[in-house]
Amino acid sequence: MGFARHLNLVVAISVLFFAKLSWASSLSDAEILNRAAEQRTLVLSVAKNYVLAAANIDVKSSQKEQSKSLSQFTHNLQVLKFNTPNTYIRESLKTLNKDWNDFTALTTQKASPENVEAVIEATNKLVFVADLITANWRGLSSDRELEALNLAHMQAMLSERIGLLYAAHYYGLKDDWVVMELNETLQAYESSLAFLKRFTGKDSEVAKNLEQVGHQWTYAKQGFAKFNQGHYLPKVIAVTMGTMQQEMNTVARHYSQSYSSQEPSFSSLSVPGLAANME
Repeated sequence: MGFARHLNLVVAISVLFFAKLSWASSLSDAEILNRAAEQRTLVLSVAKNYVLAAANIDVKSSQKEQSKSLSQFTHNLQVLKFNTPNTYIRESLKTLNKDWNDFTALTTQKASPENVEAVIEATNKLVFVADLITANWRGLSSDRELEALNLAHMQAMLSERIGLLYAAHYYGLKDDWVVMELNETLQAYESSLAFLKRFTGKDSEVAKNLEQVGHQWTYAKQGFAKFNQGHYLPKVIAVTMGTMQQEMNTVARHYSQSYSSQEPSFSSLSVPGLAANME
């Protein structure tokens, strides 16, 4: 009876293993890139909502969003591991995993100005690694829609970064570098939104989403003008930037779903100079 139980367990594990392989290999290039690019935004979402809760801004909602982003990042990471196309990305994912564990440990600690600063530093490190991974995955295809998908996620990431830095300053992190990085991110958002509008061309569905984002961006800038006058609107900015982030996620999903390239998948491409060719 012990042997039969052992055999059943082996069969069950084998079925689960091959089911996972089948599930992973069925993903399109766009879906894989969609998950890789989304990781940058999810890191910033966790950090932003941690600081919002620390600043007593919609505490329950902020904690719920933080938990949701934590779960989604972990899920995406597992999907990416099952679809790794070469050694470089595989090793980079290991680094991302380690940095993620360090980061989440910080976000479980009680908030303090020192810990909030440490969370932001850890966030910057994670986003940098996640961006390198996305760029390398993106480099395995020349399809224009995949670049549009990446740009949409980049815009969503900038929304969350603005929300994080604004919340951190409101919380009490008054250092000059916070304001400097916030201003740099505001400028990056402005210029990249204009570029994205030009890049996406005549896609009516995307144009509608970007028009909504443009209106929200105009409204948000009024709040940032008040910031320069010494007045905070933390809840307004949090809601507005969150809505803008969701709009850009909708654009990214549009490109992910509409992608219909017949190019080989990432896992079978031969790209000069990448580790996949030496394995």
